[in-house]
Amino acid sequence: MKSTILVALFLIFGCQLLAQKTIEREFQANNIEAINLDGTGSFKIYVESTEVNTIDVTVEVEGEYSEQMILLTEIKNNELKIATEYQPLFTVPDNKLSAHKVMSIVLYLKLPKGLNVVISSDIGSVFVNGHFGQLTTELNRGHFVAENFSGSALINTIDGNIAIESNYAKVNLDTKNGQVSQEKLVLGTNNLSLHSINGNISITKTK
Repeated sequence: MKSTILVALFLIFGCQLLAQKTIEREFQANNIEAINLDGTGSFKIYVESTEVNTIDVTVEVEGEYSEQMILLTEIKNNELKIATEYQPLFTVPDNKLSAHKVMSIVLYLKLPKGLNVVISSDIGSVFVNGHFGQLTTELNRGHFVAENFSGSALINTIDGNIAIESNYAKVNLDTKNGQVSQEKLVLGTNNLSLHSINGNISITKTK
């Protein structure tokens, strides 16, 4: 009886371990001025700018077909492009069982201060911290959260909320169906342009 239970537990947890995958890449940031991140299919995206000379990309994938997921990167005209997708020859089985299998993709991006960053995602939420040049984010269902943010930002969401902690900036915001909560910031040279259709918008002053 015990051996049967142990085998069952091994199969359960063994399958879970096999269904996890981590991909890591590092790039020298010397000649990179901008980053374009396509977060299609990603559940969460974390971006942090700090005192580093490299750009570190980490992708954590969980799900039935995690081993089929790859990280695509390209550097062209001083811009680093990042995306994830399935292996070229892999096709997700078209059946009812596959429709209920969940794939979770989480992206982590650590980069030097002051870079320009563009992020887009259909379902993902974006979490940002640090100093940027120009940050542009286009989200459908996900939220945008920025802590200790400095730089200029253009943030557009459809259903997601926008919450940003910053200071020394000009603010332009509007939401069609959501609510606005806004602390007064010290006027600065940076521009925060925040727009949502159904989401709430919150601005707090960096302490």
